[in-house]
Amino acid sequence: MINDVKTLDYLTVYIGETFRKHIGGKWYIDLKNKKNAYYSMLVLTGSKYRGELYKAPMTYATACINRKKGDYISTILRNCIEYQEKAR
Repeated sequence: MINDVKTLDYLTVYIGETFRKHIGGKWYIDLKNKKNAYYSMLVLTGSKYRGELYKAPMTYATACINRKKGDYISTILRNCIEYQEKAR
């Protein structure tokens, strides 16, 4: 499935929109700083994000496929929500 670019794009957007619904943020793509680990990758970021400033749904999608766990992404989202709430 990772080789199916269109499906991976759809999965990335679905995961990203789910995260955005729960923790906020905006879509962002850095095309200037080639040293950025997320250079040219679609990520979510927001002024209220604490800890990791970028959420990279594509990395969650590919990791989820490789791990074959049913709760991998929901665990990440739950942890992000809890971390954001603690940081308030």
